[in-house]
Amino acid sequence: MNQWHAEVTYEVKDLDDEQLQKLMIVTPGFATISHDNDTGLLRLNLMVEAGTVRKAVEASLRTASDATRQVLDKALTPTGVRVLSIAEQRAEIENPIGQDLVGYIEIADLLGVSRQRARQLAEENQQFPSPVARLAMGPVFTRSSVTAFQGRWERKSGRPKKGGGPSRGSTSPRQRSESRLLRNIERDEASLK
Repeated sequence: MNQWHAEVTYEVKDLDDEQLQKLMIVTPGFATISHDNDTGLLRLNLMVEAGTVRKAVEASLRTASDATRQVLDKALTPTGVRVLSIAEQRAEIENPIGQDLVGYIEIADLLGVSRQRARQLAEENQQFPSPVARLAMGPVFTRSSVTAFQGRWERKSGRPKKGGGPSRGSTSPRQRSESRLLRNIERDEASLK
């Protein structure tokens, strides 16, 4: 029998710290569990013993399923499974493949907008990808996810048409501030052309 490192992923919203702690307790052996409430991604990393990679996949799915069913009282459908031999895992840890990460400045360059507009898109556009990490300098994204967003982004140029909208008296200070910000961004973009 060989030892294998396995990662099983699920999509599950709203897990609390108590449930995560229980998952670590009920998962046999040394396991690490992580959950991102924003994306709903639950990762169970565990070790299994099996004679072949196929049996390692089956064992890791069975172990993860038993643990999630025991803690959450329902069966979850896995969204992914990844199994590596111990040698492959060690090589991956010792020689990690770097991700091409970008922040707001690089996103602004990629999309051809100001840094402020890049931040606004990241915070307000539902189609913008989720960050892979949040650092002191701000969130970071993979370049490939931002490039994919760029391909499906419906860019609108120019100012919104006047009239038909609420009068100044009925807009909130925040709406007026956002409107000023957008006008400044558009002016900056126009001056670059």
